[in-house]
Amino acid sequence: MRFSGLLALPLCVFMTVTAAASGTAIDMDYDGLVDPHTGEPAYVTGTDEEQQSQTVTLADGGVYDKEEDTYKYYARGQTKCISSNVASGMITTDEVSIEVDDDMDVSLYCDGELVTEADFSHITDTGSYTVLTNETETDQQLMTFRIVSDVTGDIELYDLPAGFVVREVSIDGVEQEINDKSKIDFSKEGNYIITYRCRATAIDYGMELYIDHTAPDVILNGVEDGKARGPVTLTGMTDSDSVTVFYNDNEIKMDDDNTVRSPGDYEVIVTDDAGNEQVEQFRIEMYLNAQGFWFSLLTAAVIILGAAYMYRSRTRLRVR
Repeated sequence: MRFSGLLALPLCVFMTVTAAASGTAIDMDYDGLVDPHTGEPAYVTGTDEEQQSQTVTLADGGVYDKEEDTYKYYARGQTKCISSNVASGMITTDEVSIEVDDDMDVSLYCDGELVTEADFSHITDTGSYTVLTNETETDQQLMTFRIVSDVTGDIELYDLPAGFVVREVSIDGVEQEINDKSKIDFSKEGNYIITYRCRATAIDYGMELYIDHTAPDVILNGVEDGKARGPVTLTGMTDSDSVTVFYNDNEIKMDDDNTVRSPGDYEVIVTDDAGNEQVEQFRIEMYLNAQGFWFSLLTAAVIILGAAYMYRSRTRLRVR
């Protein structure tokens, strides 16, 4: 199964046991305040003034805007901010959208490389992102996030953002025991369905994805101990696998029959749809194929005929 990623989930699991005195239902999993009249969770934090506020202060220093349903991160000592549909530190399979205040100097990095002409409102490429601002004397990190494919082998462990806790994790429909509510272990392969909560806002978030850590198992026919004395053919690839081939350090396109023939050094990288890689290096040494064999015979024949002609020409010259 393939799934989409980050989304707000409605609160839907309630305690089936009713209170004897009030006859009200209580959320079994909720560990916050409860309305004494209805028995329902009272998702409010802080002082009375904070409870009436449009914003909620987060554990990481950011702010959640209730009306806009966005996370805001301010430059140090500044009133300018960025607004994001994800909290800092989140992993998602969905698009990330960031709005930058007017005239705010902000840079976006993906996997450590500056994203030039970045479209902050539509960030879709997979990778680990960092948003920096130059509003202060030194570059200041405002937030980080990560986008992964809904089928991936790129994550082993998810350290939840500050102030977030795991509520439920199931793998292939089997609910998992949660030993550490601040982390999600992705070391097992399978289909994950996850629910986790922001304590400050009491909002639940869900993520569904398939974890695959198994690398491709492509066979290089003709290679032995890293060497080949003839053509090399790749077999065992699936339709979703992609292949990159380097020949003498230059990227080349493989023939339609997945065969390489020219003598030289090769590196073949096979990547599956989860991002797992199989890397193979080998060398094709000089060899004589059928075409080369006939070419060699033809060359030898030309040389022999030429030598014979020269010999006969010399003989005639001596006779005269």
